Amino acid sequence: MFVLNNAITAGGESQQTRRTLGWGIDMQDWDTGVLAGNVFIGTDNPAVTNTYSWKLMGHTRDVSINHNVSFNSSSSGETTAKAVLFKEDYDGSIQNVSHHNNWIQNYSSTGEMLIDETTSV
Repeated sequence: MFVLNNAITAGGESQQTRRTLGWGIDMQDWDTGVLAGNVFIGTDNPAVTNTYSWKLMGHTRDVSINHNVSFNSSSSGETTAKAVLFKEDYDGSIQNVSHHNNWIQNYSSTGEMLIDETTSV
């Protein structure tokens, strides 16, 4: 999978499902891929608090995440807001992932910039 040179803005802005979700790109079970040159700009809606720009999870390997911009992934600075989320279900499910030259800026320092929810079995 290659996701290149996109602009993704105001995720969850209008709350079509009446939830607080503002999700970007999910990279789940990718076997070789690139996420590069993308710009993620968050919403101005303060009710949208469960947000991230990109999320890596599942059995994912050989993925390059480079030269992306994540700006203002949360308008409210909520602690549920993340710019980048890595979630490994068990040891070894995420392999050979590079994450370089990405620019991450959130609304306030109360939101988490980068979180690793890796767990061990």
